[in-house]
Amino acid sequence: MLHKTADYLARNLLKHRVIQEDSFDVYVYGFELLLSFLFSTSLIIVSGLIMQKIFETIAFLVVFIFLRSYSGGYHASKYYVCTIVTLCVYALVMAASSLLSVNYLAFVILCIMGIVPLSIWAPIENPNKEISQNRKRIYKIISIVLFLSFVAFGVLILPHFLKIGCTVFYTLCADIILMLPCIIKKSMKGETRDEVL
Repeated sequence: MLHKTADYLARNLLKHRVIQEDSFDVYVYGFELLLSFLFSTSLIIVSGLIMQKIFETIAFLVVFIFLRSYSGGYHASKYYVCTIVTLCVYALVMAASSLLSVNYLAFVILCIMGIVPLSIWAPIENPNKEISQNRKRIYKIISIVLFLSFVAFGVLILPHFLKIGCTVFYTLCADIILMLPCIIKKSMKGETRDEVL
């Protein structure tokens, strides 16, 4: 369904000569990504409205999407698997932020534990999207700055809006955890740090 819709949209662009024939596949892939993203995000927002957790949901989406855009991490080979994983991560973050409160010490530990993989391995490339060495350096810096900014935001908001602060904390944890399968895979392949960077 997703591929058919993406193919239909790209063919319309081709038909109206908005794109060239040689870039058709690129547009199909781009539309698939866009539609998958919109579908997942819509489901999460609807879930947030149903659970009456819209502010926590917005916090989750902002932290999860922005940090992962630059740090990278696990990417499913199928779009429906990606949607399921994203929804499961959202559900786990919402459950954890409701049941398990965090404090300033937890943020300090997260900061120390999170900065290491970001400094060494970020950005983790999507197999379908290569990043130049120059952009990798820029993405690494941006991912570290974003991570530290979100940690600072979580610490500042924690005493006033506990649930949102907890959501920021657990979303950052999820972003870092989703880097681990790729880091482990690279280590098993015997890639050196220089190859990862």
